[in-house]
Amino acid sequence: MRFASCSLILISMLALAPLGCESDPMVGVDEAALTQPTRVIINDDGRFTALEGSECLSYFPGGDKHSSGAWVAPSWVGDATVIYNGFSHRYLSSDHHVRRVQGDITGVSFGADHVLRWTFNGTLDDNDLGDGGMELCYFYTVIGWDPADVQARSQVGFGGIDLDYDGATTWMGWRNVMSAQNQLPDCPFAASEPVAVLPRGSTHQYRDGLGGMTDHHLFQIAYSQTQDQNPGNCVTFSTSSVLRDKNADDDAFAAGRASLLGGLGVAIRASDFVLTSRAPNYNQPFPTATGAERVEHIVVQGLPYSYAIPMLTGWELYYKSGSTPQALSGDQHVTRMGASIRNLRYDRVKGALEYDFFSVLGDQNMVPGHESRRNVAILGLTRTPATVCCFELSPTVSTLAP
Repeated sequence: MRFASCSLILISMLALAPLGCESDPMVGVDEAALTQPTRVIINDDGRFTALEGSECLSYFPGGDKHSSGAWVAPSWVGDATVIYNGFSHRYLSSDHHVRRVQGDITGVSFGADHVLRWTFNGTLDDNDLGDGGMELCYFYTVIGWDPADVQARSQVGFGGIDLDYDGATTWMGWRNVMSAQNQLPDCPFAASEPVAVLPRGSTHQYRDGLGGMTDHHLFQIAYSQTQDQNPGNCVTFSTSSVLRDKNADDDAFAAGRASLLGGLGVAIRASDFVLTSRAPNYNQPFPTATGAERVEHIVVQGLPYSYAIPMLTGWELYYKSGSTPQALSGDQHVTRMGASIRNLRYDRVKGALEYDFFSVLGDQNMVPGHESRRNVAILGLTRTPATVCCFELSPTVSTLAP
C-alpha cells in the first residue's frame, strides 16, 4: 500500500489545473493518479517550453514503490521528453544499513492526446525492506517543442513504444569500479544528426547468494554517465558506479538508465566524470561538519543555444573520515541520502544558465558530515534558421513561477 506525503497532495491538486489556455487534452485521463511539473523554466510560446517538477512519496515495507507522472502539453507541442535530475531519499525511522538505493524513470510515452507519461521507481532499504518505511523524492525536467521550430526527435517517439535503454548492468567485487560501454543495437538517428544522452536514473545494490538481502554500512556511493560528443552513426556512452563500505569487500550490482534525443537542432556540452573507489583517510583532522543538506549555486555564462537545460549526469557522495579508526570508522548508518539539481533558470537573451546542486548523506546525528561531487551536462537546443528571423526583436526571457 502506498502512502502519499503532503507534497503529493499539493501536487495532485495542482495537476487538476490546466497549464495553458487551450482545451484540456486530459479528458478521460485520471488526473488524480498523476503528478505534473509546476515550475516554468523556459516559455517560448508556440516553439519550446521546459518545466521543472518534483514529487515525494512515503512507503512502508511491502509497498509498491512506483509513481505515475504526466505532463499535459500545449496543443502546439509535437514532441516531448523527460529528464531525471536526481533524488533525495530518507528512512522514516532512525538510521539503518543500506541494501538497495534506486531512483529512475521508466515507461516514458508521448501520445496523440498530447500527454507525456512516465513511471518513477525508487527505494532506500536495508535487509528488512525499509525497517519502518522510507520517503522517496525525485526531481525532473520535462521539455516540449514544435519540430518545425526545433529539429529534435525524442527516442520514445519512434513507433509509439517505450525505447528507453537500460544502461550498465554490471557486477563488482572488492575495490573495483563498476563500468560498462553502451550503444543501441538499432540506432534511430542518421549519421549526420547529433545525439544527446538524457539521464533517467540509476540503481545500486549489495548482493549475495541468498536472494540479494545483504546490507552494509555505507562509505561511498557514486554514479557517472558520459557520452561520445562526436557520435558518428548514433552515440556510444559509458556508465560507471561505486557502492562500498569501508572494507569494499562485498560484491555489488549497479544499473543505469538513459534515453536519447537526436536531430540537427540538438547539441551537448559534456565532460568526463571519472569515479574511483575511495578508502577512508584516517590522517585527517576529526571532522566537525554535519551531514545536513548542502547547496551549491552554479552559473554558466555565454551559452550560444536558443534553449539550454542542465542535466545531472554524475554524482558522488561519501562520508568524511576521522583521525583514527577508533575515533571514526569511515562508514556509517544512513538516515538521508541524495544528489539533485534544482531551481533551473535560463536567460536565453544573455545565454546565462543557473541551477543549484543539492547533496546530503548522513546518519541520525548527521556527524561526521559528507563530501560530494557533481557532473552536469548541458543540453543545447537551437531553433531552425528559417524560424529565427525575429528572435532578437521580441525575445522571451525564461519565465519563473513564484
